[in-house]
Amino acid sequence: MSALLALLVGCHPSPEPTPPGTPTTTDTNTWSHGYCPEACCYSDPCPELEESLVPHPTLAIDEDLVLSSAYECSVRDRVVVRVDGVTGTTTTDDFGAVFHPDAPLSPGTSYAYQVVGDGVCWTPVCGYSCELDVASTFTTWDVVDTGPSVGTTFAFSWYRWDWTEPWGVDPLPVDQLLLELASVDGQDATLVVASGSHYPPTVDCGTRATWPASLAANPVLRAAGDVKLLAEGTPIELEQVEISARLVEGGAALRDLHLRALAAMELFGTRTCNVNPCVPCASSPSGRCVVLAGDTTYSAAPKSELDLATCD
Repeated sequence: MSALLALLVGCHPSPEPTPPGTPTTTDTNTWSHGYCPEACCYSDPCPELEESLVPHPTLAIDEDLVLSSAYECSVRDRVVVRVDGVTGTTTTDDFGAVFHPDAPLSPGTSYAYQVVGDGVCWTPVCGYSCELDVASTFTTWDVVDTGPSVGTTFAFSWYRWDWTEPWGVDPLPVDQLLLELASVDGQDATLVVASGSHYPPTVDCGTRATWPASLAANPVLRAAGDVKLLAEGTPIELEQVEISARLVEGGAALRDLHLRALAAMELFGTRTCNVNPCVPCASSPSGRCVVLAGDTTYSAAPKSELDLATCD
């Protein structure tokens, strides 16, 4: 019997061992996100990363220069962003790099910038590093005359917004968000906020709130406060609301509106906090709110039939 076993073993030798550093599986998670076998890690150009490090072509004078990394790529913490004629600092995270100017930029000005350092990209089975040397330009918005917008009501349709938070829920059933730039005194301004309906045209005068606003980054208007809006006839309270928008068409219209606020978690269902971070707040019966955040990029022209002045 022992002789027979020896013969069988001799006919079927043990397989050759796998060389170190060679992937032995097609599992896409085995070598992803920074860990890969030595034979698979190498330096190569990362065109997809370099092409992604481009900011919005035009910025407000008080905005940071945000450079987002490509999907499955990231920058290293040694990356530095330089802007010609501007002092500032660079921070990095998993999503890219940000240049923080030490002082506001000049309006209506073109700036050249450079990104140097290294990054990394991943394929399904490998990761590779690359040296970055990106050069491009951006400009800042020019100052606009605020005169045409003072005393004008602009209406933004809630359903046309791109809501990014909270995740996994329907947007609040508000019809129109009404904004009136009531007064301007240099860089200081007053913004009146309310809700309304487009059909039939109705201004919810009882929801009006007056907030201090700033035009320090003209043509960008920024304001903050609390407000109660009507959603299908039911009052809803939004806390710590922050709004920014840009005056366009010589101050005759508003666009690029961004809103961020705290809203009671009960408005979205009791399980909202299971999939979205909740924070303490005063307007929620449970004392918990979710972040409400959204953007809309269309231009809102004056709406004479939705004029907040009719509430006076």
